[in-house]
Amino acid sequence: MRQLLRKLPQSNSIGGLCWNYTHLINSMLHKYQSALNIVDALKTGKIHLAKEVTIVSAHVFREDGAQDSIGPIFSFATDGDATCHKDGHNIFLKTPIPFTSPLYGTLSNLPGLNMLTGDHLVTINFDFKHIFKHK
Repeated sequence: MRQLLRKLPQSNSIGGLCWNYTHLINSMLHKYQSALNIVDALKTGKIHLAKEVTIVSAHVFREDGAQDSIGPIFSFATDGDATCHKDGHNIFLKTPIPFTSPLYGTLSNLPGLNMLTGDHLVTINFDFKHIFKHK
């Protein structure tokens, strides 16, 4: 996979840099020297090109007009990447569903189902198409 930098016109900045070290430079393109500073930081190893990207999206499962009252997040979905699996397990598989939860009555009757969630009963969902693609 070829790694590329991209100009982000809305913010007049450069995208495609590794976020771990981007704070060490200014990725805004205020003048020509700004671009030269980014190239120099890449050449010296101060910063790196990104290898992966994190994309976050939200979807409302309600009828039209729901934008007025969007409730709390109840599920978090991710692809089959091993790093995402590890983080997902650490964040969203740590708290047993309490007996008092409305979820408990339904889910406890499903043998073999993991009854652990994250804070505030947020569940994790892995994209099985992505998992099967790698097997």
